[in-house]
Amino acid sequence: MSVYDTTIILNPQIEEGGINGEIKKSLDLIDRYGGKVINEDRMGIRRLAYEIQKIHQGYYYRVTFEGTGKVIDELERQLRLDEPCLRFLTCLHHEEKVSHKKAEADDRPADKPVEQSAPAETATDADSGEEEAKE
Repeated sequence: MSVYDTTIILNPQIEEGGINGEIKKSLDLIDRYGGKVINEDRMGIRRLAYEIQKIHQGYYYRVTFEGTGKVIDELERQLRLDEPCLRFLTCLHHEEKVSHKKAEADDRPADKPVEQSAPAETATDADSGEEEAKE
């Protein structure tokens, strides 16, 4: 099973119970299709980058979960049908790869300088040699 991040933007004009109900519906759907919720982040109401359906703010919610393509398909289908859902985005979560790259960079000793190649001869150095030969 792979790990995914889904960010959902809900219409903040629905009542608070409605927002909690929408979030619970998404979490139940993930559980029902064999997924496992790892983390959830309720970011709250934020200003949208651009107007969506004459709405300037959205309630942002992100859930990180483990699941299969079947979970993604059903979750996205449900979000498309959900009227309070303004936008959503699902991405493959790849935190492990990022941490490995960071570890490789940290393996280099801090006191060892990074080797740099010598600069190539510039045109001004070559021109000064010709001027000396003319004199």
